[in-house]
Amino acid sequence: MGITTSSFEGGTNTETFLFFVREILVPALWKGAVVVMDNLNVHTNQLVIEVIESVGAKVLFLPTYSPEL
Repeated sequence: MGITTSSFEGGTNTETFLFFVREILVPALWKGAVVVMDNLNVHTNQLVIEVIESVGAKVLFLPTYSPEL
C-alpha cells in the first residue's frame, strides 16, 4: 500500500498526467491495486484509465461534489 505523487511547475494537461501515470504511477502498482481519483477531465481520460488498468489495477472515481449531502 502506498501513495504516489509528483509535482509539475505550471498547469497539468492530459499529456503531463499521462507521463506521470506511465512513468511514476504504473510502475508502483500491482494487480488488485486501487487508484482513487476525482473527476478532473485529465483523470477521466480513457487512455489514462486503460494504462492504469493494463497492470490489473482498478480505477475508482470520487463522487461529484454535492453540497446538499
